[in-house]
Amino acid sequence: MLRIATFPTAKAALLSLLIFTLLSACGAPKTPQEVTAVFWQSLVDKNDQQAEKLSLNNTLAPSMRDFVITDFKVERIRIKDDHAKIDTLIWIDESGHTKEVQLITHLTQQDQRWLVDTERTLDSRLPGALHQLFKSLEGVKDGFIESLNKSTQDMEKQLPELEENVKSLGKSLADELDKVLDDILPKIQSAVEDSLNEMDKALEQIEDEQHKNTSPPSREGEPI
Repeated sequence: MLRIATFPTAKAALLSLLIFTLLSACGAPKTPQEVTAVFWQSLVDKNDQQAEKLSLNNTLAPSMRDFVITDFKVERIRIKDDHAKIDTLIWIDESGHTKEVQLITHLTQQDQRWLVDTERTLDSRLPGALHQLFKSLEGVKDGFIESLNKSTQDMEKQLPELEENVKSLGKSLADELDKVLDDILPKIQSAVEDSLNEMDKALEQIEDEQHKNTSPPSREGEPI
């Protein structure tokens, strides 16, 4: 982890001279950490030309020229393929008040050189990062709506086929239902008829019993 602390003017000048000497002796900074440290120190020194040389497309994000950066701190780094992200703290002087800003220094490797993507770095600020998040959500929303519209259009194209399938299914179900009814209805009819016959027999028995109970008693010696 690299850390550039706040220095008095003489020490800051000495640090700038040291960085300049290292660049002259060893060439351009090579690792993402070295590029990041030299880049932010260039902005501390208001050396925009040096910062541009370390920037993607040799261009600084416009508002970076307006910052009065007094200090910075390089923290955690993540590297994946030709891209690197370095958590960075910078301190900005705003009308005599120091403001701490957290951001991510984004770097891209081109022609074996690590360069700072100043636009993405600037967008990573808070609340700048929130703005970028909302932009991403807008993109997701637009993509979802586009996909939904496409799905609707595809569904409309398939409607005739779906209608035909439903009709075919309906006809198949109707045919199956007819077969089932043809098989079941005679059985139901037979069962009902058997039940009615049993009911008639039961009623006849009840009537016979009632008739016997209501017949007058026979006189003694008379045939019944």
